[in-house]
Amino acid sequence: MRDLTLAITIKEYEVIVLCPNQPGLRCYEVQDGIKIFRFPYWFTRTGQLLNKKGGIIPSITQSPLAIFQLFLFSACQLLFAFKIAKNEKIDLIHSHWIIPQGLIGAAISFFTGIPHILSIHGTDIHIIHSYRIAYPWMRVIAKYSDHITSNSQHTYKRIRRILPNKIINIIPMGIHPEEYSIIQRHNKEKKILFVGRLIGWKGVEYLIKAQQIIQNKSSLCVQLNIIGDGPDKEKLIELSQRLKILSHISFLGRITRDSLLHYYSNADVFVLPSIIHNNQTEGLGVVLLEAMASGVPVIGSNIGGIPDIIEDGVNGLLVSPGDPQGLADAIIQILENPELAARFREAGLKTVRDRFSWDKISDQFIEVYQEVLHESNEV
Repeated sequence: MRDLTLAITIKEYEVIVLCPNQPGLRCYEVQDGIKIFRFPYWFTRTGQLLNKKGGIIPSITQSPLAIFQLFLFSACQLLFAFKIAKNEKIDLIHSHWIIPQGLIGAAISFFTGIPHILSIHGTDIHIIHSYRIAYPWMRVIAKYSDHITSNSQHTYKRIRRILPNKIINIIPMGIHPEEYSIIQRHNKEKKILFVGRLIGWKGVEYLIKAQQIIQNKSSLCVQLNIIGDGPDKEKLIELSQRLKILSHISFLGRITRDSLLHYYSNADVFVLPSIIHNNQTEGLGVVLLEAMASGVPVIGSNIGGIPDIIEDGVNGLLVSPGDPQGLADAIIQILENPELAARFREAGLKTVRDRFSWDKISDQFIEVYQEVLHESNEV
């Protein structure tokens, strides 16, 4: 969210951010003109569980204490938000994710009359769909949200099932294309790259199986680099050992931003093999944008928000989810066809610059802000 708030601040809007505190960070500071308030929700910062293990959802699925902390988190966030709304004379509330931020934003809007915009990013609406008991809560939050945005067509359609009459804009998340390096690649050993959490719906097991197919049926020398961590890591390593291809796969874990940019710039193809798992899938796939901005041809599953980024055969390739053979064929097609790879690189760069730069995305959000503020002033 920092990139979005900074892009909006540059365009002469004052942005105030409320987020949970973490060890080593101040309760209040100003960064690049952005006021940042951080609230505690446990007795010690190191005991706060919701900002560990990849975020709220993974945390509450692994720890009963984290579930209890979620209630404290929501209460503390609500109190701090009310205080900020009163003291800072807020004109507009923009909350991200339905629970708990959307609920809190809606509550403040109800009690103060400050207009509220809710942005839904995919995972949150998938969880709501998994528990029909949450539908009434979703409708209450929507009632006190003057506008809703979704990050992809897929997310939009899932919101529509619960809120058929609500005004919803599709505004994706973006990147800064200028931060990524584009180099000429002359790798003797071709490099496949995956970046993301190692969890079920990322579909990494199918990419590993595709790597086995490539090793067995192609003359290509290919290395698969897997960047990221998560609960499925050991299972994926065991799968690689069982398929006898662990020597052709590197599990790199979490790495620094500079290292990530290096791996992007040296990759020959990027793959996002997402599937539907426990009613969850890819909301958008920002890592695809990062790969495109690095001049890397991309392959993704034809699922979730991925088709919002990849136009099959134009700026990348789409394959059926859960299809190792389809992934292997697509990877080989790009690696064995330099002209096709070059065409995808150029089209990918154009996609990112024309549609997904933070400069353009922030303009879309500002347009929504202005519309909501105008309607609020007319009431």
